[in-house]
Amino acid sequence: MDKTFKVEKKSFELSKNDLLSRVIAVLKPEGTDAEVSTKVADLELVYMLDLTDLDCGMAPVTKTLVEMLFEQFDFTAKILLRAIAFRNMKSKNFEIVPLEEMILKVFGISDSSTETIGAYVLYSEDIDTPALLLDKIIDQRIRGIKQFKDGYYVIPSSTHEVIIVPNSTDIEGLSEAVREINGNREVMDEKDVLSNHIYAVKDGLLEIVI
Repeated sequence: MDKTFKVEKKSFELSKNDLLSRVIAVLKPEGTDAEVSTKVADLELVYMLDLTDLDCGMAPVTKTLVEMLFEQFDFTAKILLRAIAFRNMKSKNFEIVPLEEMILKVFGISDSSTETIGAYVLYSEDIDTPALLLDKIIDQRIRGIKQFKDGYYVIPSSTHEVIIVPNSTDIEGLSEAVREINGNREVMDEKDVLSNHIYAVKDGLLEIVI
């Protein structure tokens, strides 16, 4: 049976399966104004509805919607939403590519200095990428790359992509570079800045390293 809900003065009737398929999760800065979210380190995992094909962009998941979803399942709403979100994310297109390849693609510049770091970029054309890090399958994919088999650090370069570096990297210098880039508004739009911290992923959770 279709359920009706409103977003920005528009009403939608969607089946349960269609509604569930639209729930995704995105990592946002701490203090984001969201009705339903989960704390992850100093960030927030915010649940959103993907209504882009209905010309309404992304809409926050509301408490009313959570209650409706909870009626259908025998476990907590946040576990439900997180499971839905990551299931949907894995169905989206994402890539893990060497940093120098990304620089060449975006800026048309060949920068061989990044090869010595051994950095990669996790990104997607469809979704905000950082939340993908919390999925264990993504973690396994990253650790399948030779330089990350013993672990890696994560630099959330923006809300759209993250840089992954081996855990043998000098992160003190990287931390300073992240702060400089995030503070340069000619390079980064303020709304795209996720964090100045560097993280590690352990057991599906983000931990602040520096």
